[in-house]
Amino acid sequence: MATQRPARGRRSGARDGSGASATGASGRGLSGGDPGGSGAAVEALRIGQAAALLGVSVDTLRRWEDEGSIAVARSPGGQRRIRIDDVRRLIASRRSPQKPIARSSARNHFDAVVLSVVKGTAAATVEMQAGPFRLVALTTAEAVEELALEPGAQVVASVKATSVIVGRPEP
Repeated sequence: MATQRPARGRRSGARDGSGASATGASGRGLSGGDPGGSGAAVEALRIGQAAALLGVSVDTLRRWEDEGSIAVARSPGGQRRIRIDDVRRLIASRRSPQKPIARSSARNHFDAVVLSVVKGTAAATVEMQAGPFRLVALTTAEAVEELALEPGAQVVASVKATSVIVGRPEP
């Protein structure tokens, strides 16, 4: 694969929650990396950033590169760079269908696994892993008991505004 040189660009101040700016941590895009061949600058991430967003290891991305599942360009220093559009495509293709919740006004549901539960007399915190995302819900001790929440339990985290609502999927 030919090495593609990064185009000079200004760093965007916007953050997407991944710790990287919209153009990647370096603020640079890849020139000529678009499949249409237009030569337009394409936003890209370092391989470690892409792996974190996809919830896979860097070695997995290298295997996918070898298999041709993902296009990887190299910076002048030899760093692997992956287009943000390719990362979005892979996230969408790897997303499993959501289990239906009985009824809820929240529209953002994430399948998750409980990592830890800290229960007090009245309140509790539930730490969950949803793909590459760590979520913490503050809930009542009663809800933890009713839902039988414990490490390893499969849950659905429903996010509405700044609240995380935990529910169990119907069997």
